[in-house]
Amino acid sequence: MDDNQTYTVSDEDRAYQGQTHPVVKDENGNSIDFELVITKSCQIFLLHTTPLEEKVGWIEFGLNDFCMTIILENGQQRDLGAQLTKEYSKYIQNAYQVHVVLIEPGTKKYIDGSNYPIILRTD
Repeated sequence: MDDNQTYTVSDEDRAYQGQTHPVVKDENGNSIDFELVITKSCQIFLLHTTPLEEKVGWIEFGLNDFCMTIILENGQQRDLGAQLTKEYSKYIQNAYQVHVVLIEPGTKKYIDGSNYPIILRTD
């Protein structure tokens, strides 16, 4: 990926975009702000400006509670707290991965990122 690339999604393809609430806390209680972007073409982006303290293992999404959770490799969970609804669920159900991307604050320039599987929960 080009180091000068910024993350933007066209208005026509954007299904949802918003900050997660409450902000995710790391193991030391420090805030990590995430911006969640879901496209109509079924791509999911989690943009963040603070490096994560642990490696991500996968992302889970609850089909009943519409809650998205980051599962870290060490087993810890980070609830994103995004206010999602059934309307956005249809896009998430058709996605097979989440692009977790570290970006530069303000400019949204790409720093680093990886793709992680999304697991759909029915409980």
